[in-house]
Amino acid sequence: MTLGALSIVFQEYAWLSIGLFGLQLLGFEALMHIPRVVAAPHNRLAWMVATRDLFFSLGALSFAATQSQEWRTKGTHWLISVARVLMGMVLIFFALEDFLHPELAPGVPLRQRTPTALPWHLLWGYLSGVAFVLVGVCLIINKKAGLAAAWIGTLVFFFTVIVYLPIMVQHNFDVGTGLNPQVDVLLFSGAALCLAGSLRKPLEARTEQDEHDGSSVAALSPEHQSNEAIELERRTHFPTQPKY
Repeated sequence: MTLGALSIVFQEYAWLSIGLFGLQLLGFEALMHIPRVVAAPHNRLAWMVATRDLFFSLGALSFAATQSQEWRTKGTHWLISVARVLMGMVLIFFALEDFLHPELAPGVPLRQRTPTALPWHLLWGYLSGVAFVLVGVCLIINKKAGLAAAWIGTLVFFFTVIVYLPIMVQHNFDVGTGLNPQVDVLLFSGAALCLAGSLRKPLEARTEQDEHDGSSVAALSPEHQSNEAIELERRTHFPTQPKY
């Protein structure tokens, strides 16, 4: 994990490190989280941890997919499409939890409660739920998906500063109750922003699209071009008279 973090910071094989991180989290899903959910299907925390790590994993894998030749030339990849839909479903699931338990801190609704000293502390849960529903639907139907993912990543980072930083200070930077919730929400924000970046077409793909559009215009038949030239000349010499 330390070497992977350093490779990301210094941009050396960052795609490989974050891709392996995503696969590691998928391994946790298969070996720990899914069996726990199957053994205790009514355990809310088991579901939350499983969907949380799935969200983190899909964000990491979507970033790794941006290094593929398919994404560079076409601006898309099947893995990014799968990640977009599944992450949208996770957001809607988180939204339901926010509506059912608005007293929990927004972001990843595990056990941590929103500090009562924070004004309108129940409102933060409902605000998070509404935002998650809207963004989740945008991701699933693929409407303004990149913008929606970037927006939710920024909003969750805002929650980190406004809600979770006071929690961390309140618990004297305790690892279990102070630092872990902060790290969870930061990873949540980062995963959403990774998806947002992967949903943007790279420059190479946009250039090829522009060239394709230009070639389509140039490929017009000579007869069509001649008709357009005649029409343009007619309009120049015989402009349309205004109607009264």
